[in-house]
Parts: sequence; structure tokens; C-alpha cells
Amino acid sequence: MPIVASKSFFVAPILTAIAIPIPARSADRIIARFPPFKDFKISTAELKTFAKTGKLPAQFANFTKSNSPAQLPEFHQLLQQRFKISPLYVSQFTHAPLVEKLLERIGESIKPSPKQNGMRAIRTALIRAAENKQGLSVLNAIEQFPSRTINLELSEIFTLYDNLTELLKRRDNLVATIDRLTD
Repeated sequence: MPIVASKSFFVAPILTAIAIPIPARSADRIIARFPPFKDFKISTAELKTFAKTGKLPAQFANFTKSNSPAQLPEFHQLLQQRFKISPLYVSQFTHAPLVEKLLERIGESIKPSPKQNGMRAIRTALIRAAENKQGLSVLNAIEQFPSRTINLELSEIFTLYDNLTELLKRRDNLVATIDRLTD
């Protein structure tokens, strides 16, 4: 006699799986790549400790030696800075066409996997981080990144930084020129 499974036999496990909350994936480590050098890895727990204490773990002593003395406190301050902003506003802002293009560009540098653009993951992390009662911060955006690993392409990040710095210099020069002309 063949066994006939009822629809409820298949539906019940599916509904149970949907009803049981699955913990959201979040980043627990960051891997920074800057070819031809060795990858730099840090856990989010170590980053949290640095945000609280201002001191990086001993295994990152070489990292601190290769940077200017002012950069570490600036990075520490950046991790602690919080912005009170509505998740709805962040969502609307990050869906604006110009901002989407910017996020797509940034997504080439900050990725959930080495071959995947991180635009959507960055947007998700920012929106979730804005839901934090204490405000959006870099650290809680990292914690809300929807992947176990955040892959940073440092050469791309440095290029973005240089481009942004140049853009801001041009803006400042333009404002100064307009000020001189209006005086």
C-alpha cells in the first residue's frame, strides 16, 4: 500500500520554519585587502573593545605603527560618534537615485563577499543601525551588515577618499571665489 502524504504534512514544517525567528546574520569580522600586501583581519568584538577603550589588540601593533599618531584617535572617535536619524529617512535617502549611484560605487569597496557589490548590504546596515535607540554609528552599522564578513577593498576606499577630498577642495575653492566676487 503506497503512503500518501497530506498537504498538511508538507505545509506544517514550512509554516513552523517561517514562524520561528531566525537570528539575523551580522558581521563578526572584517577583512581588508590591499594587494600585494597580506589581508588585514579584525573581529567586530575587537573593534568594539577598541571603541570602548581606545586601544587595539596587541596583534595590531604593526597597523598602528604604519599610521600617523593622529589617525588612531580619529578612528576611535569616528566609532563612537552617533547620529540621531530616523530609519525611515535613511531608507528614503538611500533610495534616492543619486545616493543609489554613490552607494553602488561605495559597494565596490565594502562587500559581503569579494565578488558581490555591497550596495544593498550597506543600505540594509544603515537602515537597521538607524533603528538603534542610541543613534546610528559606524560600529552599529558594521554590526548590522547582513553578512558574517565585511570585505574591504582598501585600494578602492583610498581612491574614493582621494576623489571625495578633491571634490571638497574644489567646493571650498568655489565658495571662496564666490565670496571674493560678492565682496
